[in-house]
Amino acid sequence: MNRMTVILASQGLAAYLLQTIPDCVTRGVVVGHDARQHGEFFARLTATTIMNRGIKVWWFDTMVHTPLVPFAVQELGAAAGVMVTASHNPRADQGYKVYWENACQIVSPIDKGIAQAMSLEVTPERNNWNLSLGLTPRLFNWIQWEEEIVKRYFARVCEYIDYPTEIDYKLPGHFVYTPLHGVGYKYLDQLICKLTQREDCKSFSFLCATCVSVWVVNVSSRHGRY
Repeated sequence: MNRMTVILASQGLAAYLLQTIPDCVTRGVVVGHDARQHGEFFARLTATTIMNRGIKVWWFDTMVHTPLVPFAVQELGAAAGVMVTASHNPRADQGYKVYWENACQIVSPIDKGIAQAMSLEVTPERNNWNLSLGLTPRLFNWIQWEEEIVKRYFARVCEYIDYPTEIDYKLPGHFVYTPLHGVGYKYLDQLICKLTQREDCKSFSFLCATCVSVWVVNVSSRHGRY
């Protein structure tokens, strides 16, 4: 993945959106990225290209974990979402995930329609190389209330978790967590605090494993055994 493929893919996505979802111009597209290399750069190229086609963009002002983008699509009523990430692939990889208005990853025939639209985009438009997002302020929306989106996300997650309420929350907890490159850690930390009704989880132990290393974080001196 490089800047050329990102721009052409985004031009194709924008073209297909305009063909199939007439109100996509006002509903917008959510764009996010994680900690992988060039993530923010590719995300900004995506946002710029989509806005240059006249479609509003909802932009996360920080790195986010992948589920937050489709959740934001649902909460904001957006027409689509793009998450720049390569999921579980090696850390040097990068990818471009597209979510539709139903907050799910694209499937047939939508994926084929987008691919067809992309095949017609053979030349990157000159303005799409310009990363000055402020060029189209009327189409650019910072998701400054990310905290509110996260609160709603946690509330939705908790609806599906039957967490045992009889647990003595004064006892230390032990969790094995695989954040890969660490983007989701802060969300897990907050979620556990919410589930265990704590203001902070510093006494909890997390065994965090990535595809390249294993380390322990937030381990107190008394409860650091596994």
